[in-house]
Amino acid sequence: MAEHSNKPMNLFIWLGPAWGLLVLGTGIAVFVTNFTFLSGVAPLWKAPLRFLRLALNLTLPLVFLPFCCRLLQGLINRRGRGLIGAPDVYLSLSPVKGWMVRPFQGIGLSLLFASRLLAVLQGYTGTPIRATEVLPTGYFQFGRFLVVTGLGILVSLLLSLAWALDDLGVRYRNDRTGEVRLMGRFLGVILPIGFGFYGFFNILANVPFLEALAAVFQMVVILYPPFCTLAVVHAFYLQRYGDHLLRCLRVDLT
Repeated sequence: MAEHSNKPMNLFIWLGPAWGLLVLGTGIAVFVTNFTFLSGVAPLWKAPLRFLRLALNLTLPLVFLPFCCRLLQGLINRRGRGLIGAPDVYLSLSPVKGWMVRPFQGIGLSLLFASRLLAVLQGYTGTPIRATEVLPTGYFQFGRFLVVTGLGILVSLLLSLAWALDDLGVRYRNDRTGEVRLMGRFLGVILPIGFGFYGFFNILANVPFLEALAAVFQMVVILYPPFCTLAVVHAFYLQRYGDHLLRCLRVDLT
């Protein structure tokens, strides 16, 4: 049974860092210089719309989390091995987890998947991909929109499932070997971040290092608010539906 924090969580307060970075990035783009691949007065509406689109792209797939849990238990639960959970799980969101670890985990995983996809496309076409084809353009492109949406859904479901297993204390037990593992820790923290940034730098290998560094930094500024939103909304979701997810996983409480 999942226990909830007695202190009510205010969604808008927890999203403070996301709002703050969004306002800061928009202000720099409008009043100082080209930033987050926008400039002039356009960022006043383009930056909030981009944030809203990415945030919805990441948070709406949460409705499929129960289905993912049922699918996972169907693949793992067998005679002599399966999922187990702690009898009492205390669900809460810490600033370190919600504002630092999980947003950057999402950013790193997104860059990792994007770099792998671009590497495959580059190998298929046999021609190097230019930086202008990788970085945001500041205007709408339907093909890019479909790719980003599909990638966002995949990353959202993977992260949401891993975070849910971690927060709910779900473990994998093998009766034959006596092995017990924490399911939610398989994704890790350092590896997605490290490999994601390294892979994206490789894609920008033909760009001067300082320009590539500036581009990656701007990508982080763009992606942090929506991934921070996902981390916070995910915590609210577990507060309300954690028990339902445990039933979907069919865990044995030990």
